[in-house]
Amino acid sequence: LWPHQHQTIRRLYVAINAGARRPLVVLPQRAGKTRTVFEVGMHAVAKGRRFIFAAHRRSLVEQSAQKFVDYSGGYVRPSLFMPPHSHDVNARVSVASIQSLLEREFLLGNGDVVAIDEAHLAHALPLMAAQPGVLFIGLTATPLDSGGRHLGDTWDTLVMGARPSELLGRFCVEPDVFTHTQDDKIVGSAGATWQRFAGEQRLRTLAFCTDVPHARAAAEDY
Repeated sequence: LWPHQHQTIRRLYVAINAGARRPLVVLPQRAGKTRTVFEVGMHAVAKGRRFIFAAHRRSLVEQSAQKFVDYSGGYVRPSLFMPPHSHDVNARVSVASIQSLLEREFLLGNGDVVAIDEAHLAHALPLMAAQPGVLFIGLTATPLDSGGRHLGDTWDTLVMGARPSELLGRFCVEPDVFTHTQDDKIVGSAGATWQRFAGEQRLRTLAFCTDVPHARAAAEDY
């Protein structure tokens, strides 16, 4: 683990020991949210609890399951809870789709630890409402819902990991980040800035946009 991941885990345990049952962990993109919560899950398993990692897309479920195998050097082989896989109900570590947990009425125990990926999307709200005694840990890089509202009605504690400014220049976040909004009067042209710093090097670039029209406009700009 990297120092900021250890720090995040310590802050999470402080919140849990203070009584939090719905802590929301906030870490920037590429800061290792899955790796961080995997460590928390292994602590839970060592204490005889079950750890369930839940994501809202099939590709994320499969990707996360493979990451767990890689993180553990092959020692941990999580059971997949998602069609067409046959889930092992006795598995100590599972990776599940949120839809499967809801539709197939997966029975959680009060000692279980459930991590919710992309928690700001609110896909897991019905599951959380039906399991009030279970510890749910939310993971997100953006602690606001799609309408820009805070998530305080869903999560009882905000656990702040490292901020992007703390990670600049380290392994996981590079300083060559270009912000694009739909109001160029605020930031100028992100496309022109990208061309100046990265275009000549033909660097592969991923732009995060708010919706499809914004993505099309950004593609034209770049």
